[in-house]
Amino acid sequence: MAITRFLIPALAIVSTVAGKHFLQYSLRLARALLILHLPTQCSVPAASTTTVTAASDATALASQCSTFSGSIAIATEVAGDLSMNGIKDITGFLYIGNTGLTSFTADQLTSVGNFSLDTNTKMTTVTCQALNQVGGLNFTNTAIGTLDFGTPGLREADSVVIANSALTSLSGIDGLKSVGAFQVVNNPYLATISLAVTNINETLEIGANDNTGSGLSVAFPNLMTGGEFTFRNVSSLILSSLQSTTGNLGFIGNFFQSLSTPNLTYAGAIIVVNNADLTNISMPALTTINGTDATYQIANNTNLKTIDGFTKLANVNGDIDFSGAFTNVSLPSLKLVTGALNLQTSSQFDCSGFEALGTSHVVRGKDFCSSEDANPGTANNNPSSTASGSGSKPTGAAGHVKVDSSVMVGGLCLIAGLLHMLF
Repeated sequence: MAITRFLIPALAIVSTVAGKHFLQYSLRLARALLILHLPTQCSVPAASTTTVTAASDATALASQCSTFSGSIAIATEVAGDLSMNGIKDITGFLYIGNTGLTSFTADQLTSVGNFSLDTNTKMTTVTCQALNQVGGLNFTNTAIGTLDFGTPGLREADSVVIANSALTSLSGIDGLKSVGAFQVVNNPYLATISLAVTNINETLEIGANDNTGSGLSVAFPNLMTGGEFTFRNVSSLILSSLQSTTGNLGFIGNFFQSLSTPNLTYAGAIIVVNNADLTNISMPALTTINGTDATYQIANNTNLKTIDGFTKLANVNGDIDFSGAFTNVSLPSLKLVTGALNLQTSSQFDCSGFEALGTSHVVRGKDFCSSEDANPGTANNNPSSTASGSGSKPTGAAGHVKVDSSVMVGGLCLIAGLLHMLF
C-alpha cells in the first residue's frame, strides 16, 4: 500500500529524535491508519458473480468488504457451517443452492438485493440478526425450522416467497410494513401467520400449509390495501382493516365458518369457492367490484344457505355468478351489473325477483336463475333439465332476492309509458 512507503520510514526518523514513548505512539497510529485504508467496498463487473468455494473464501471476503457491489453464490460443494461475518451490504443477490450446508451466519448483514436459498435439505439454521431490507427473499425446498433475523427483523422487501420449507413460524419477517408480493405455500409445519404489513401492492398468496388437516391461522390486522389476494386451506382469517384490492380477492377451499371484511369498500373481484364449512359472509361496506376481470362469484360452499352480507353493494363491472345450495340472496343496493347474472341452486328459491333485474336494465347481460337444480353450476354450466327455469316460482319456495325498489319502480314506469304511446 502506497502509504506504507512513506509513513513507516518517516515515523522511524521522528522517533530517533523524540524517544521511545513517541515510537510506541507512532506505531499505534500507523496501525490505525493502515486499518482505515483497508478496502471496505468491493465490486465485480455488473454481469459477474463471485463464487465462494470454501468456508475460508467466505471469511476472507467478509473481512475485506463491508459493502459488496455485485452478487455472491455459494458453490454446491460447500458443506457444514458457513460464516460471512463482517459484510454489511450486498447490492446483487446472495444465492445458496443445492449445498451441503447445515447453517449460514452473516451477523452484520443489513441489506441484500436478493437473498435466495434453494434446495438446501441439510440447512436448519440461518442467522442474520441485523438484516432489515431485501429486494427479494426466496426460501424454497429447505429444512430451515426458524428464521433468526433478530429484532425487529426484516422491515422492507419487494417480494417474499417461502415454499416447501420446514418453518414452524415466520418470526423474523412478521414485522414487515410493506411488501410487493408475498407468497407462503406448501409449508407443512407452519400453523400460524401473523404480519403487521399495511400494504401488499402486487400479490398475496397463502395456501397448502399445515398438514395437520386443521389449516392455517392467518392474521393481517393492519393490512389496508393490495393487489390480488388468494387464501387457500386457511382455518381462520383476520382482515379487519382491509379497505381495497385492485385485483381478485379469492377465498378457495378454506376451513373457516365465517368470512368478514368489515372495512372493504372496493375490490377488483370477489371469488368465494369450495369453502365447505362456510356459513356466513359479511362485507357490509363493499360498494363496488370493478377490476380487469370483475367477477362476483360465490360457488359450491356447501353450508352457505344465506347470502345477505353485501348490503351496500351497488355496482359490479362484470358478472354475478352464484351457485350452490342457498335459499336466500339479498342485494338491496344493487344498481348496475354490466355483465351477466347467473344463479343456480339445488334448494327451493324464488327466482321472480331476478326478472326485474333484467327488465329494468340493472343487469346488462344475460339474466338466468335456476332453482331446485340437481347439479347447480357456474355461468359456464347448463342446469339439469329438471330444474325450475328463469323467473319460475316453485311451490313453497323459501328463497328471495331483494333489489333496489327505486330501480324496479323506474322500470315499471318506463314500460307503462311505452304502452301509453302505443295505444
